[in-house]
Amino acid sequence: PGTGTYTIPVTGYYSLSLHLSWAVPATASGASEVKCQIIRNGVVIAQGYSNETIAGDIPSDPHAQVELSLTAGDTIQFAAAQNTGGALSTTGGVFWNKFGIHLIHR
Repeated sequence: PGTGTYTIPVTGYYSLSLHLSWAVPATASGASEVKCQIIRNGVVIAQGYSNETIAGDIPSDPHAQVELSLTAGDTIQFAAAQNTGGALSTTGGVFWNKFGIHLIHR
């Protein structure tokens, strides 16, 4: 409920995924990296990244996915980070930015 943290309700084997589409940088920074991270109990367990150094190039779309056993009460968070040297946003819309938490089996 608005906390940004998902608490695993039942112990089981899960698939977690995150896909972000970052907007194109206005200027080339020479060293720009955009990331997405899946975090369990405060520790990064999966990370996707993309390097985008050319202004006006195709947007960067990092993706992270992991399948693992989780225990009821574990917490999951999704994060985004970038080091382009300026403000950079994700591309708007539900078609471009997605995450999933799926129970595969108990």
